[in-house]
Amino acid sequence: IVQSNTCANPANLGNGGTLSGVINTYYPATASVTAGTGNTTIPVGTARGAAATIAAGDLLLVMQMQDASINSTNTASYGNGASGAGFTAINNSGNYEFVKASGPISGGAIPITGSGVNGGLIYSYTIAAATGVKGKSTYQVIRVPQYATATLSSTLTASAWDGSSGGVLALDIAGALTLNAATVSVDALGFRGAAGLQLNGGVAGANTDYVHTSPATYTGVVTAGVDGGKGEGVAGTPLWVEVANTFLSTGTDGYPNGGMARGAPADAGGGGTDGGQAANDQNAGGGGGSNGGTGGSGGDSWNSTLGIGGVGGAPFPSTLGRIGLGGGGGGGSRNNSPGDAQASSGAAGGGIILFRVGSLTGTATLTANGATAYAGTLNDAGGGGGAGGTIVVLSAGGGEGGLTVQARGGTGGNAWSAQPFGLADRHGPGGGGGGGVVYLSGAGSINVNGGLNGITLNPGVAYGATAGTTGTPVTNAQISQGSGTHPEPAVLRT
Repeated sequence: IVQSNTCANPANLGNGGTLSGVINTYYPATASVTAGTGNTTIPVGTARGAAATIAAGDLLLVMQMQDASINSTNTASYGNGASGAGFTAINNSGNYEFVKASGPISGGAIPITGSGVNGGLIYSYTIAAATGVKGKSTYQVIRVPQYATATLSSTLTASAWDGSSGGVLALDIAGALTLNAATVSVDALGFRGAAGLQLNGGVAGANTDYVHTSPATYTGVVTAGVDGGKGEGVAGTPLWVEVANTFLSTGTDGYPNGGMARGAPADAGGGGTDGGQAANDQNAGGGGGSNGGTGGSGGDSWNSTLGIGGVGGAPFPSTLGRIGLGGGGGGGSRNNSPGDAQASSGAAGGGIILFRVGSLTGTATLTANGATAYAGTLNDAGGGGGAGGTIVVLSAGGGEGGLTVQARGGTGGNAWSAQPFGLADRHGPGGGGGGGVVYLSGAGSINVNGGLNGITLNPGVAYGATAGTTGTPVTNAQISQGSGTHPEPAVLRT
């Protein structure tokens, strides 16, 4: 194999010892850059994650996190133009490559040398606000430690995706990575679920809506508005997301034409469209997020019994050179359950694990599971489960048989599941998250199952909610394929 000009400095950090906590440093990009323009600088913002700073020779990962275009009309054509879900063009979403830092950050930009034309980037990368046909676009630059050898621990993880950076655990080992019977998790560190806003109607809308704008402010049950919110994904970010049991405003509606109602933008779950728009009281469930597998549909509206739950997210078209975070679940429509902070919220998707190693020894469990939506919702709808994330392990010297790998979809949220069964009491549960994506260079134990749908009442019924489907497991992935191998794993550089 010919040595790449972005070889950086393999093993430059020596023996990494036992790896713990967050080892990557994340830099949110602040401006677009173009492929093939020779020596390149990448403008970046304030770093987060590990404290290490960039020096000449460091290995960096550049990854486009969001960039998809969708049909944003308020019809069943939302998404891919035919099914109420999906995208019209994936654009650069998920594209990534490894580059070499040619010096420290200067003037708010990282100087790099890549494997593209004239030592530039292979791909162009985009930062942009949402437009009428395209959601918010983001990419990030991640410092990837280069060790000679290292040992895993069960505390090794990534910083959660925050809308501009994070969500990825990346590692480059020239020699042996000792698995150490560790369990390494990036569960629920991917795209975020929709906030379960408690709304009381009072605005124009129809129970046929696929999209409309989000409430500009949120004050609780007195807030005017209808329907559940969309989850976050490669086509953008809604105005309201759920983070650590609280509702966070992202500052702007990062989806074309808004972030509410049942249409599913790309891999994110759609929100439940309410069957009683005047009071927002006919609660339909949120759709599950997607990655390798399709997200499940949200359950039907309360006593109007309409099939208007959130549509599940559409699969992300992964390859070894194009990967993504798990899509966030959509929110159920909610007007009751005061004081219940998580009620009706969608759940977060799984993050990304990307290991390139000389060899693997021992056993370990690696997980990038989507989160399960909140199961304690009272007489309101459930939110959608988060999709499984992505795990890539490329080992030149084998050892993949010691790996147990999970990128499962999360279960959809329940809706009044403690209430004794009665037809008049059914509310829409959440759809299950789709299974994730796994690429291994050899055979290992892989689980990319979709998440189960939530239920309503006791004994529970699905009431229109569906499970997420199985994701994408790939073994014997070729190390020489895809942009993710620029440069090759350290042990293969000659």
